[in-house]
Amino acid sequence: MALIIAVFFVIVVTILIYLQWPAWKLSKIPAAPYISGLGHLPLMAKYQAGVFIKLAKQLGPIYRFQLGRQPIVFVASADLCQEIAIRKFKVFPNRVILPYMKESWIHLHGLFMTKAPDWARMRNILLPTFHTEKLSAYVPLMERVMGQVVEILDKHANAGEDVNMTQLLQRMALDVIGESAFGTGFKLVKPSWADGRSEDKDMVNAVLNSLDTLTMSEKAPVSTFAGLFFPFLQHPIREIMKRIPGTGDWNQYTGNLLLEAQMRALLERREAEMRDGVVRSDALSLLLDARAKSQEMRELLTDERVLALAYELMMAGSESTGTNLCYTLYFIAAHPEVASKMVKEIDELAPLGSTVAFEDVDKFKYVDQVIKESMRMITFSPVVAREAMEDIKVVGYHIPKGTWVWLVINALAQDEEDFPEPHLFRPERFDPDCAEAKKRHPYAHSPFGIGPRMCIGYKLAYLEMKLALIHFYQRYTFEHSPAMENPLAVRLSIVVRPIHGVKLRVRKRGIC
Repeated sequence: MALIIAVFFVIVVTILIYLQWPAWKLSKIPAAPYISGLGHLPLMAKYQAGVFIKLAKQLGPIYRFQLGRQPIVFVASADLCQEIAIRKFKVFPNRVILPYMKESWIHLHGLFMTKAPDWARMRNILLPTFHTEKLSAYVPLMERVMGQVVEILDKHANAGEDVNMTQLLQRMALDVIGESAFGTGFKLVKPSWADGRSEDKDMVNAVLNSLDTLTMSEKAPVSTFAGLFFPFLQHPIREIMKRIPGTGDWNQYTGNLLLEAQMRALLERREAEMRDGVVRSDALSLLLDARAKSQEMRELLTDERVLALAYELMMAGSESTGTNLCYTLYFIAAHPEVASKMVKEIDELAPLGSTVAFEDVDKFKYVDQVIKESMRMITFSPVVAREAMEDIKVVGYHIPKGTWVWLVINALAQDEEDFPEPHLFRPERFDPDCAEAKKRHPYAHSPFGIGPRMCIGYKLAYLEMKLALIHFYQRYTFEHSPAMENPLAVRLSIVVRPIHGVKLRVRKRGIC
């Protein structure tokens, strides 16, 4: 019996040492108390993305966070984020590849996760998609899609029904990215698929469902949780669990198979068009044209990479733009004085019946301030993940090669030095002529990331959100639905998403 107890004791101690070992090399960096093995996961479950802000206030601008067995160094000041993402970019050029993404090639091979130097070459190929002349050309197609959204809002306004804006605007954003990045109209906003290809519908549904498996919620694969504590078990557990219908691993595996099949079908259609002499100038065509130019490009832009990049553009274009626009409408609806001021600007610059040219969009100063304040209040992507490529010192702390160093973007957005009374929704704080804005750190507001690896499509996202607000508020005002929780319930997956959607009541303005 004594031998059994001794063996059990040795096993337990060995496991505890294994779980704690990675953290010891960073033990001098302050951390909140945590349970060995679990780390700060209970805090994350309780506070969601707010845990990063809470710990920054408690521990200061640099602290250690335990994601299961994995230690992460969080930096939560604008100065330090600038240091890591810009001044020391050569030390931190790559994003961290999270354990659950290692098992999903379509997430692994896109621009987001590709390591230097390949990411820079891929980014340069895609950049023309987001140049000014291209953005200008996207305005008519955005207006066309937004006109379809207006038709739907009209029906809800006439019927006095609530609208789940999350679903509607996500599909609006996908229609826009479909036209701009792939040259194809998904026709998601329209109430019927009669005039759209069924394969487009299948592909879009696969894209929309794919993000659900990349979470730390009850939908997450079992192998994801196993990888947080025992990384060497993640792959074998996944190989077992993906064969059991209904499990998170099975959902991710079969979802990725469907997604791959649909994306390959899109790629094959486009390659057939190229062989027939059809010329396009969207993002997918840029990738295929570049690949055809040299063997070096063919080795860089494999089918897997092209498919992953196409998926990434669709996901980022729908999730980021659609969700941020929903949050903006949510905050405006809660602040009638903001809505009135914004409507006044819109009526002066673009009364109902007029169109907004690309060169006129920047004239809507208050619309811009409202969007920025909304993105500050709820930071869609709360952290930016980096990995140290060599040993380095950060404010006196030794950071060994391979350490995960994450920039806490949502903590910057809630820092009282840069944003006094950060809990208040006050768009005027983004007026460049106000005292608060003049003394603010240039990287305090960085919703699309910091440095060379910031979001490649941020200008397109801003343009789409501004045009959408102008179109909507030319005709309507919005109120919170009584069926929606207040405050809005959100959940951290790899981004911050509303749990039940943003539900609003649409009111026609008197001028409609």
